[in-house]
Amino acid sequence: MATHLFEKMLREDWRGRAIIVSSDAVYAGSTLDNISTEGSPVVATSPYVVSKLLVENQTAYYARRGIDALVVRPFNHIGPRQRRGFIVPDLTAKVLQWQFDTTLSVGNLDSARDYTDVRDIACAYQLLLELDKPRFITYNVCSEMTRSGWNVLEAVCKALQKPMPPTEVRAIRAIDPLVIAASSERLRVETGWRPAIEFQTSINDYVSGIRGFRS
Repeated sequence: MATHLFEKMLREDWRGRAIIVSSDAVYAGSTLDNISTEGSPVVATSPYVVSKLLVENQTAYYARRGIDALVVRPFNHIGPRQRRGFIVPDLTAKVLQWQFDTTLSVGNLDSARDYTDVRDIACAYQLLLELDKPRFITYNVCSEMTRSGWNVLEAVCKALQKPMPPTEVRAIRAIDPLVIAASSERLRVETGWRPAIEFQTSINDYVSGIRGFRS
């Protein structure tokens, strides 16, 4: 797909800028003391990551041929209308179904991630599209705040006005890094971007958008 897109740009002498969305999953991992920057090592840990690294390399190749294109590596998205399969929707559904005399079955909530509201991420993309002369081809998009799954569960319970339930950990994926922490300094310096939406506000807005939910 990327090849067809870029080749069409070349044929039509397109003069706009393309934003190519990669993923934070390309990074080899991080710790709270060793955060991921755009220059950190990347590693192909899954077919999904392989596809992202291939697209990044294609973007760099076509940039050398004159295409104005940037790669963004967004970290974990949260916000209104997010679909199931992500931590906030999944924990929200579990807490809504939870009965007070039972335990809540969860995955590994010890792992820590960088969560950014999707509306802030969209704003970052817009600023990069409008940036006069980008100094780099690759930019992290992240809040620079690392929160555990327990922090997410606490925020979900607060939004739902429910107490924290007793939990039972049922599934831990061995390939998941314990911590994913990153820097968006490159983006901040060049565009002035900073996340504007508070973490709890993102959770509240997701919960408020659930059909039929009433606080």
